[in-house]
Amino acid sequence: MRHIWDWALWVAARLGRPGLLGLALLVGASFAQQFLVPKLAAETQALRTQIAAVQARRAQQPEPAAEPAEAWPLADARETPEAIGRLFKAASRAGLALEAGEYHLQSGQGLLRYQIQLPLQGRYLPLRSFLSDSLNGNPSLALDSLNLSRERVEDAELKAVLRFTLYLDAGGAR
Repeated sequence: MRHIWDWALWVAARLGRPGLLGLALLVGASFAQQFLVPKLAAETQALRTQIAAVQARRAQQPEPAAEPAEAWPLADARETPEAIGRLFKAASRAGLALEAGEYHLQSGQGLLRYQIQLPLQGRYLPLRSFLSDSLNGNPSLALDSLNLSRERVEDAELKAVLRFTLYLDAGGAR
């Protein structure tokens, strides 16, 4: 037994650290190939069998009926002044003044679209607050476009042009 130990020490001294590391990696790879790979292959095959069974069951089940799409929340056309008033209140809460605006009413297919274009000027946070309050306070209001600009890079004041569409139920206008 002493002779084997001496021989192992001699081989280790001849191989050095890189050789011993390579030998250890070789033994580890051999162990993995012998014991771990077959076990992992069996687990993989079992999972493939389960997947095939689930896919077969899914193919046999009928497709669930599509849920009806949630209707767009239309405001009554008679509530247009209140909806516009909520826009002005949101601007006031944000510290912005709505001095001018363009308003156009379009109709078609039982739907009225009241398009609103508002030029505003102010800092970013009040403009963002106004947008948030406007859209949250009017479920039938949609933001179509937002154009922000400033004259110089260092200016804190932004010029904004906001285009909204207020969707109205044409049945309420009769």
